Amino acid sequence: EGTAYRMDKVPLRLKKLVEPPSGVLSDEEVLKLLLEEVKKLA
Repeated sequence: EGTAYRMDKVPLRLKKLVEPPSGVLSDEEVLKLLLEEVKKLA
């Protein structure tokens, strides 16, 4: 759930339609893992 923006800056409210399968990481978890790996390279 949240807000996405079209290319013309019009906000679109989003709702969760289905629950993800078990074992699937959230967007936040994926981004944290990516950030950790990038920091290791710097």
